[in-house]
Amino acid sequence: ENMDFSQELRLAYDKEGPFRGLVGVSHLHLKQWFDGVNVFSETQLGLNRATNSTGAPREVKTNGAFFGMTYDFNDRLTVSAEGRYQQDEVFLYNGPAGITISATNATALGVPGAGGFHAAYDLILSTKYKNFLPRAIVQYDFTDDIMGYVSYSKAVNVGIDFFNQTPFSAASATVLQAFTDLGLSVVVQPEKLTNYELGLKGKFFDNRMQGTLAIYRANWDNQVNRRTVIIQDAAPPAGTGAPQIVSGQANSGKVVAQGIEVDVLTKLGNFDLTVSAAMNDSDIRRFSDPSISQMTGLFGDDFKGHQLPLASKISANVSLQYNGAAPYFD
Repeated sequence: ENMDFSQELRLAYDKEGPFRGLVGVSHLHLKQWFDGVNVFSETQLGLNRATNSTGAPREVKTNGAFFGMTYDFNDRLTVSAEGRYQQDEVFLYNGPAGITISATNATALGVPGAGGFHAAYDLILSTKYKNFLPRAIVQYDFTDDIMGYVSYSKAVNVGIDFFNQTPFSAASATVLQAFTDLGLSVVVQPEKLTNYELGLKGKFFDNRMQGTLAIYRANWDNQVNRRTVIIQDAAPPAGTGAPQIVSGQANSGKVVAQGIEVDVLTKLGNFDLTVSAAMNDSDIRRFSDPSISQMTGLFGDDFKGHQLPLASKISANVSLQYNGAAPYFD
């Protein structure tokens, strides 16, 4: 079940003249409730039991203030500047079973306020992220049909579940030690992106051809990656005595992404021919994972210069569409 509520107040100035602008404030409240039990069992790895029953609510509140200004220097040149300050508050709730978090563990994990007993679905802790996100665009109209632009912008990704709950769902000292050995913390910092883009858009040959071309370079900081290790938990009563999966998200990456994308639509009588192509390259500048290093002997500098997985470097698409009157049948 999902619930979201949003409000926005915006004041815009758009009188005749070279200047246009706006200011505004906004509020967004998002909450999710779900029941889910994720069970992983793999006898070949010796895991006889590993269950994560969450069912905990997820919640985030975002308050923002923003502005935008556009100025036409002449009939061809337009400059825009925008900015948004936002505060995201993310909440961590307990699952369907009550838990007690020792004050010692909570302090060691950097969240002393989370110590004590938490009943089912109680709020454990919350954290606030504050960010300013600017954007600037310079646009030049070469003709009435062809426009070029250059832009600079920043973005932030504040996840609704940017918390690692392992230390709370399993209070074993062995699990906590594995958690800290992985370099994990309860609170994960937002991912940030700084983007530079150069582009061209236009219509050609009496609007029989339309096209866009964009070249970009983006610096991706605080990249979130998952770290995982399998351990043998301590024997009861100190632990479960069974193998356990300790996993969490970490700000362990920095990537530079760059590429070029082109889209062309050509009208050929009753046919529309669309051709799209892209080259999206990525360059890992920083990455670390203790488990991967332990298994492979590869460390920080060994990952530099490699491409991100699960992302196509080169892609293309060609489509042909016929537009015409269909015959009428009684």
